Amino acid sequence: VRIPWLMAGSSHGAFRSTKQTAISVEKNPHFQVFSQLRVAWDGFVEYARVSMVCATNHMLFTLMYFALAYHMANFKQMVGAWASLVIFAGALFLLARLDFLVRGAELAFMFCLVVCPPLIAAAGLTWSMLVHHKGGFYTMPFVCVLHLGWVVFVRSHAMPSIGGESRSRLRLVRLQALVDLRVDHEEDEADVG
Repeated sequence: VRIPWLMAGSSHGAFRSTKQTAISVEKNPHFQVFSQLRVAWDGFVEYARVSMVCATNHMLFTLMYFALAYHMANFKQMVGAWASLVIFAGALFLLARLDFLVRGAELAFMFCLVVCPPLIAAAGLTWSMLVHHKGGFYTMPFVCVLHLGWVVFVRSHAMPSIGGESRSRLRLVRLQALVDLRVDHEEDEADVG
């Protein structure tokens, strides 16, 4: 594997080099040490992936519930609350669909875990406004159980398998894979030229 390094320079050509230098990974001890130590970082990489997905999803859930409370409690606007709920729930589901490699029944289960809790909360608030003043309290346990199910779902899809290899089904692009593809492409161009 060869990693290309381009010389930085200005467009005027005063500091610009027309040559492209390459460093062989096999001969450079820094890259050998990096390759050995990178194995120890895989657990942290997986933790960062799960943290990023959870943080983004919970931020969208928070915004959804804030919009729901803002429209329902402050202004008694059910149409605005339901409209914002549909927008945020759709964005949350699309984001979850991008983050997870799921199909079929698992996708339907994920849809229920992502979209049903805010819908149940909105239905409870609507029930509180129209029929019974404590309707939202009756739906709260269902919302909490579904959110707990979402956390378990995320955790189950992010767990590495025994033996150290990741079976994580979080779909996040690895920078190293992109670098490897670029290096392979540049080596192919060099072979052709």
